[in-house]
Amino acid sequence: MADIPAADRIRRPEYTGDNRCLPCTAVNLGIASLISGVVALASIPVAVALFVASMLAIYLRGYLVPGTPALTRRYLPESVAASVGEHPVDDTPEFETLEKLDDHRENAVEPEQFLRDVGVFEDGDKGRLTETFTASRRAALERRDRSAASDPGVVAGLFDDPDDISFEDRAYPAVNVDRRIRSWPSEAALLGDVVTDEALSATTDRWASVPIEQRLDILELLRQEYDACPACGGPLERSPDTVESCCGVFEVIAVRCLDCGDRLQELHPSSRAATLDLG
Repeated sequence: MADIPAADRIRRPEYTGDNRCLPCTAVNLGIASLISGVVALASIPVAVALFVASMLAIYLRGYLVPGTPALTRRYLPESVAASVGEHPVDDTPEFETLEKLDDHRENAVEPEQFLRDVGVFEDGDKGRLTETFTASRRAALERRDRSAASDPGVVAGLFDDPDDISFEDRAYPAVNVDRRIRSWPSEAALLGDVVTDEALSATTDRWASVPIEQRLDILELLRQEYDACPACGGPLERSPDTVESCCGVFEVIAVRCLDCGDRLQELHPSSRAATLDLG
């Protein structure tokens, strides 16, 4: 059996990177500081070593104390969770390298303007799809079936064919892409993003140069423009719902298929997308 690096044995990608819970991280940092402060009363070198080890554990695992998510959800005030950015619809890109940051600065686009420029959105403020792009996406969808949402080779196309991609064993689609977990609310949502990505690639060469985090955001934006379920063709409905995250329960507007039940999206009630009519 091949030796596994010690860091990889304790690493928990489902709690780090894009999946890191900021309130839980803040709570664990506070615990680490408190414990190290107490130990410092007896020995400063030991306290420093303990603090460094705690920081490493939080970096690799996402938490220091097991069970923190449950405790945070129960006791952390909602206003505090919101102040550190914990919200199911707020997904701020986390740049892991200077190269990614430079790429973002150089190639970032204003999403809706970009979509108008390349002929995806009609001119105007409503952001409706052009007939040409609608036909292109429909053709891409006809070339795929629901099984595409569980094919690593197909899903890899969303991420510039990464070196390492594998599906996680979860109740919803989730893939580990070069040690970062990416997830979707359903197979229909993932299938919708796959065919939209293929249609955009066929529409403009500029799509490939858009930073990956922005591409994923744009795919989610265009997911709300489906007038039928990508997986089964059933009608879609928007309705109020609640979702539970690591640190609380939040009100959302859920977009789901009335036939197969798959959920395509969870929108913040105050967002413009949540107020648009389907179809």
